[in-house]
Amino acid sequence: MSAPVASVVTPAEPEPEADVRKDHINKIVLSDEVQRAIEQVLQSSDPLDHPDFDPTDYVNQLFPNEQSLSNIDDVITKMEVDIGLIDDNIRSVVRGQVNTGENGRIALREAQQSITQLFGLITDIKSRAEQTEDMVKEITRDIKQLDSAKNNLTYAITTLNHLHMLVGGVENLKRLAERRQYGEVLNPLQAIIEVNQHFQQYSEIPQIQTLSSQVQQIQTELATQITEDFRHFFCAECGWRSG
Repeated sequence: MSAPVASVVTPAEPEPEADVRKDHINKIVLSDEVQRAIEQVLQSSDPLDHPDFDPTDYVNQLFPNEQSLSNIDDVITKMEVDIGLIDDNIRSVVRGQVNTGENGRIALREAQQSITQLFGLITDIKSRAEQTEDMVKEITRDIKQLDSAKNNLTYAITTLNHLHMLVGGVENLKRLAERRQYGEVLNPLQAIIEVNQHFQQYSEIPQIQTLSSQVQQIQTELATQITEDFRHFFCAECGWRSG
C-alpha cells in the first residue's frame, strides 16, 4: 500500500508565551515522494513553497526590526496581491482537477486558512506598532510636561529665595542704619539693590512695590544720614582745633 499523499497534523498545545495565532494553524504533511515531485514541478525559491515554512519566521524576516515596520503597508499590499494570485491559481487547479475529491477540498481550505492567518498576523503586528508609536508619543509628551514643571518649580524656588533675601535685607539695613554701622552697610546694600532690580518685572504687585520703595527710602536716608554725620564730625573737629 502506498503512503498517504497528505495528512493533517494538529500541533501540540503552545507554551503561554507562544504567539496566540500559532495554535490555530494546522500543518499539512506530505510524503517525501510527493514533496520531491512537487519540487521538481514547481522549482520555486519562494519561502511559502518550502515544506518547513513557518509563518512566524517568515514575518520576522520581513520585519527584522522596528524601523522595517515603516514599510508594513507596502508589504500588506503585496501580500494582498499574492493572495489574489494564489487564490486564482488554486481555483484554476481545482477546476482542472475536478476528480481530486475531498482531499483536494481539504487542502484548499487549509491553504486558505493559513494564508488568512498569515495576513491576520501581519495586520496584528501593524496594529501593535501603531499602539507602540502612540505610547512613545504619550511618554514623550509626559516627559516634556515634567521638564516644564521642573523648570517652573526651580524658577519659583529661586524667586522665593530672592524675595526672602529682599525682605530680610531691608530689615537688616534698617538696623544697621539706626546703629550707624556704616562699615557693614555696603555689601548688604549692593546685594539688596541687585535683588530689587530682579523684582522690577513684578513691580505691579503691591508687596513688591512696598519693598522697592523701602529700598529706595533706605538709600536716601543713608545718604542723608552719612552726610549729616560727616558734617557734624568735621564741625566738631574744626571747633576742637580752634579751641
